Amino acid sequence: MNIERYFLEALKPMKLQGSTGFNRRRQNLLADYDRANPNYPAELTALKKSESGNTVLKPESAKKIINIFKITDLSETNPRKLGNTGITISIKNGNYIISK
Repeated sequence: MNIERYFLEALKPMKLQGSTGFNRRRQNLLADYDRANPNYPAELTALKKSESGNTVLKPESAKKIINIFKITDLSETNPRKLGNTGITISIKNGNYIISK
């Protein structure tokens, strides 16, 4: 009988493991950084998931990417890397191109 009691007492701290807590303002189980952002360009998401490739961007998508990654000095002779994603954005013949 004592062994069973000690075993059940040892399990008590594990009961609350993984709970979000009742006094939180929002009961979100998914963190904000794991949520999908509807403003994030679909071309960039597709290229991140692939092994390699090139994509010609529309001007609207290119402006979004430039704003997200805060790129200021992009030119035809100076391609820029997009953070640590392994993707490079460049300009060729007036078109914005992302490549991995």
